[in-house]
Amino acid sequence: MIERVAQSVADEYEALAASVRQDLWLAGLPVVDSDGHSGANVYVDPFRIGDSEGVFVEWRISSELMDVFKGCVTRGELDHPAIPFGGAVLDTMKEALQGVLEGAGWHVDAQRVGVHESSIKVVGRAISDA
Repeated sequence: MIERVAQSVADEYEALAASVRQDLWLAGLPVVDSDGHSGANVYVDPFRIGDSEGVFVEWRISSELMDVFKGCVTRGELDHPAIPFGGAVLDTMKEALQGVLEGAGWHVDAQRVGVHESSIKVVGRAISDA
């Protein structure tokens, strides 16, 4: 059974996502939404399915590269250079996003992400000892 988190929890996730967007923007990264542009996409999943609830960050490759990538997969052209190129971009940017977020003081988890395999989960802000 799929449950939606309480509205108060969803509101907390949205506030957390807004703070994450701000930090990524301050770092100079393009921050996008689901409009097809490339950059860092910060989104909230309000549904409880394993580890799939919370705030996530993913890198969106350009729509042009995504179209080539999808076309190659659809046609079975798995040796096309777009396949490793797209994968390398996503892997590299995922690591870069994780480093930027950790540098900004966020606790992140790139492993326990549920159905969001290409994303990083933002768990919360680190508490400073100072």
